[in-house]
Amino acid sequence: MSELTLTNLEIDGAVLIISPIRCDDRGWLWKSYNGLDLRSNKVEFLCNESFITFSTAGVLRGMHYQGGDQPSSKIVTCIKGAVTDVLLDTRKNSRTYKKFIELNLDGESGHSIYIPEGVAHGFYAKKDSLMQYMMSAFFSPENDLGVHWNSFGYEWRVDKNLIISTRDSNLPNFKN
Repeated sequence: MSELTLTNLEIDGAVLIISPIRCDDRGWLWKSYNGLDLRSNKVEFLCNESFITFSTAGVLRGMHYQGGDQPSSKIVTCIKGAVTDVLLDTRKNSRTYKKFIELNLDGESGHSIYIPEGVAHGFYAKKDSLMQYMMSAFFSPENDLGVHWNSFGYEWRVDKNLIISTRDSNLPNFKN
C-alpha cells in the first residue's frame, strides 16, 4: 500500500510529494521519503547526500542546480516555517524549457518536491524556515550552477529588506 501521494507538476519530471503526518498525544511522525513509493510512480531517486538549511524570514536562496559532469536531482522539504518555492526548467531539450512554477511549502502540510536534474530551484522564506535537501549526487563545487533569481520572468513577492547572498546576487542571467 502506497504511503505517499505523488502529483506531476507543470515542469517535466517535477513531482509534488504529499506524505502522511500521523499525530497522537506524543507528537507526530512524518515519513517524508519512501523509495518504493517513488519507484512505483516512475520516479528514480536514490539519496546520496542530505543537508538542512535555516533561513530567517526575508531570505531568498536561488536559483541553484547541479549540472555538468555530476548532475543531481533532489527532494526539498520545508520542515519548519513557510517558503515560496520556485522551479525553473533550464534543460534546453525539455518540452517545458524556460517554464517556471511556484509552490508554497510549510512545515505542517507534509509536502515535498522532487526536482529532476537540470531544473533550478530557489525559495523565499516567508517565516524563519528549516529546509531539508536530499540529493541524488554528492556536492560538486565545479558543477554547482545557477541563474540569477530575478532574470527569468518570475515576479517574486519579497520584502523590501530582501536578504540574499553575494553569490546569488552575482549568478548569471537566464539566457533565452
